[in-house]
Amino acid sequence: MKHLHQLRVRFNECDPNGHASNISYVTYLEVARIQFFTDIGHTIDPKGKNFVLATTTIDYLSQAKFNQLLTITTQIEKIGTKSFVIVNEILDAESEKPIARGKSVMVYFDFQRNQSEPLLDDLRSKLTEYLAEESGTYP
Repeated sequence: MKHLHQLRVRFNECDPNGHASNISYVTYLEVARIQFFTDIGHTIDPKGKNFVLATTTIDYLSQAKFNQLLTITTQIEKIGTKSFVIVNEILDAESEKPIARGKSVMVYFDFQRNQSEPLLDDLRSKLTEYLAEESGTYP
């Protein structure tokens, strides 16, 4: 299953030519990731246990432009003991043409103890619902 989130490219995210800045894509993935966690029922608590972003990569395929509606898909590529890998695809909402692909490693972390923790069974179960069919590839 894929999680879908839509957003529109804002003026302040663009260069003088109206193209979305490459750093904006990091924000787009973050926004989609937070919405994904919210939609699966995970409460984000910055003072307790939550996720830290360990790694993120983005492949830029084409340009997003001012006021363009984007669809961001989110799937889980792999679930480990204390971490999981999220894969995203940013698409033009109308044509579904790929604009960028991203991959992020998230680690479950206890901020009070300042250390990683095993994923909770309930969270693991929810993440499993979004496992990509083919590991090692983008959705």
